Amino acid sequence: MKYEKLAESILALLNGYAYKYKMYKGIDGKRTSNPYDARYFYVEEPNLMFIIDETSNTLTVHKAYIKFSSFKEIHKAIRDVARRYFINLEIRDYNKGFAPKDFSPVQMKKEHQIDQLRESQTKKRVEIIESCGNIIEVNDLREQVSLTLNGETKMFLPYRKDEVLPRIVNESLRTGELSKDKVFKLYDIHEKMMKIQRKVKFGNATPAEVKLLEQFKDVF
Repeated sequence: MKYEKLAESILALLNGYAYKYKMYKGIDGKRTSNPYDARYFYVEEPNLMFIIDETSNTLTVHKAYIKFSSFKEIHKAIRDVARRYFINLEIRDYNKGFAPKDFSPVQMKKEHQIDQLRESQTKKRVEIIESCGNIIEVNDLREQVSLTLNGETKMFLPYRKDEVLPRIVNESLRTGELSKDKVFKLYDIHEKMMKIQRKVKFGNATPAEVKLLEQFKDVF
């Protein structure tokens, strides 16, 4: 009942602005004249598409070629409707025009899957760590880590090693600087320690290598 009322309110809003629109069902995307069945509302001029997604409890408004100054009034009206029905609101801008076929349930499902894949590939974890008056921000991407110290210095590391990164962070916070040479030196040391650990495991490490491993045991 909630979404039927929401659809009715969207229809009233479009009529209020004298927009010419077409309505489509949410299940199969077929045209409908019954606003209670409609989950897609398409306006050709200005280029708008209203989509009610019951699964995510979201009203998404797609718009193209509309300046925000011109969209401001209707945006407020849309926000009021979303609040009235306790539904999430998303506004999406396009730099090209669109038609109803671009929002068919099949096409939307494909785009959703692509968005999920892209998000899983680019999703980042942000950590902010503070020590000795210094603050370092760690942005952990899928294949890359960016380090920002006190909002000024930035460093992008080509790959992540969980054993190395904490050492880089702690050393950077202690000294108040991010040194690329020091970072890559730590990577080199880590690689050497991993090789020595493998040699120790197979019993062919030299006494000097065992001593070196002992020296860096608290680092890695």
